[in-house]
Amino acid sequence: RDRVRFLRHLVEFHFDDGVQLSDERLVFMCHILLILFVALRGIEGWDKPGTSMGVVFAAFAISQVGLLIPITPGGLGTVDAAMIAILVALGVQNGNATAADLVWRASSYVPQIIVGILALVSWYRRAGKTFATAKTPAG
Repeated sequence: RDRVRFLRHLVEFHFDDGVQLSDERLVFMCHILLILFVALRGIEGWDKPGTSMGVVFAAFAISQVGLLIPITPGGLGTVDAAMIAILVALGVQNGNATAADLVWRASSYVPQIIVGILALVSWYRRAGKTFATAKTPAG
């Protein structure tokens, strides 16, 4: 009964806020595309002509198809290999494409790792205090 209620709520939420969720996903995708573009242009140097946003968008969009085929968690490695190969095929130097991809991935994973470590430390401290003050049953 609770499962049915939960599923009904989930479906209602999706249909009521579907447009908002789509807009948020679009903003997120534009954000990570911009990170990739800025990383690549930063590596190439802003003072000279470099890779266009169109090339970066093409490589990004095509490589994201790799996420539809879950070979590795989050497409780690497979999406990167595809993105680097596409960027190189579109004229970006191999080293620049690899470095930009590494910066792009780090900007995705490092904040999550930091938040996870902070949450773990917080939980560990709170759990330690709870266990230290817990009374054991008389045996």
